[in-house]
Parts: sequence; structure tokens; C-alpha cells
Amino acid sequence: ELFEILKTKNILDKKETLYLNISKLFFERKEYDKSLEMMEKAIEQNSKDENILIYAGIISLKIGKEKNNIEVLEKSLNYFNQANTINPSSEYLNSNWAIALYELAKIKKDENLYTLSIEKFELSGHSLESDAELNYLFGLALKELGKIKTNLSLEIRSFEHFNKAKEINPKNYAAHLLVAEFLLKKGMFFKDFNVLNECYENLKIG
Repeated sequence: ELFEILKTKNILDKKETLYLNISKLFFERKEYDKSLEMMEKAIEQNSKDENILIYAGIISLKIGKEKNNIEVLEKSLNYFNQANTINPSSEYLNSNWAIALYELAKIKKDENLYTLSIEKFELSGHSLESDAELNYLFGLALKELGKIKTNLSLEIRSFEHFNKAKEINPKNYAAHLLVAEFLLKKGMFFKDFNVLNECYENLKIG
């Protein structure tokens, strides 16, 4: 969808369009390193379009996540930061930026990065209404920061997003398991059979 926006931009010249199309082809073939190489050539032609920079950030995020590579994840953050200076309200920016920060926070176990990722998730707006995976990752970021800071309110917020994730996509079994985990703690603490029963129902699905 983001690529379609790029194609309709009147500012794209022929060489830039060629690089974008080749990048998309490599991305669809899961040849992400080659896809990024082509996208970087497109950036050389036009470094002032936030969508091109976001697309480069998304590819870098994909590579960094798969390879657990700090340097590539930091590269994705750099692309998102550049895009932010051009258009901070871009629909695609904050959600992908949030995920990149979360992935880097996981590797570095960095409280500040978790906090920044949560800030970006909160700016993801309409995407949170319909994106199960985004809610799931938002929940994970809140859960991890809650554990680091021993903050119950963050863990409660994480439960809300896991719940949202499974509502949007009932086949998100990992979200069902995390909802069950939270309900088990709550049910045991309050000795509430109804909560424990709800926990069991989620556990069956997960």
C-alpha cells in the first residue's frame, strides 16, 4: 500500500521509479538485502520524500529483526527519523518506528528504548483499531517495561492490547496465551472463579 503511494507521486523520475520497482520485486521474493540496496539508490535520487525513507526503514527493520542485528535496526531508526523531519504525521511512520524501537529494546534490554517505542505506538492512531499484530507488539512492549519497572499499570495496559489483538484476529494464539497468563494472576489474587474460567477459555484457544 505504501508502495502504491510512492508510484502515484508526480515527483518520481524514471530512474527513481525503476529502483523502486526493483526494490519491491526483491522484497516480494524475500531478498531483503537486495531490496534495501535498490531503495538506497532511490534515496540517492530523491532524499526528500518521506515515503521512500519510511519504505527503506521498513526493509531495514525486516532485515534487522530477522538477523537480530543492532546495526541494521539502528539504520532503520535513522530512516524513520529522517522521514519524521519531513512529515511527522505520516500514517505509516510511527507504527513502524515503534516496532523498530521495540525490537532494538529487546536486544539491548534498554528501558529508555521501551519507553520510546511505547510513545510511538501511542501515536499509531487508526492502525491500532484494525491491526492485530501492532496491538500484540504494543502489548509486549508494555509488558516488558512493566516487568523492568515493576509497574502493574503497564501490565494492565498490556492485557488491554493483547485482548484487542485477539479480538481483531482470533487466530493470534500468542495473544490468547498472554491474556490467559494475565487472567490467571488476577484470578488467583482475587480468588475469582469467573476470571479463572475466562483464563481457561483463552488457554484452550492458545
